[in-house]
Amino acid sequence: MDGVLGDAQERPLWIDSAAFISPGGQVVAIMSESYSDLIGADLSYQDIVQEALATRSPVMLDYMLLDEGVMGTLLEYPVYSEDGEYAGIFSSAFTPAELIEPYAEDIKSKYGYSVMAAQPDGFILYDEGPK
Repeated sequence: MDGVLGDAQERPLWIDSAAFISPGGQVVAIMSESYSDLIGADLSYQDIVQEALATRSPVMLDYMLLDEGVMGTLLEYPVYSEDGEYAGIFSSAFTPAELIEPYAEDIKSKYGYSVMAAQPDGFILYDEGPK
């Protein structure tokens, strides 16, 4: 499974970690190296993994303290082989503000608008306020 997640050097900076999880819930590959001890771990007990595996649909958590010890969110996305066979899920932990910031800066420089992003429950994920 080497290379299943691509080259760690090429991953977007806003992704804290990424994993490929089998249909049975086991971690097959993971990026970054600091989480390599999770290879082979069974994550099928996690609600988000159960939902993503059962529905074979994208699932995203609200912003929270992740198992990795960082504030962020998880996105689970179904993966299919070239012949259409269900292969498992791609799981990524990321910080929404780091994802949004470059786009917000582009909008501000092009159009002069400020950007703020919030979860459906109103929690602010990004606000360009003073840095």
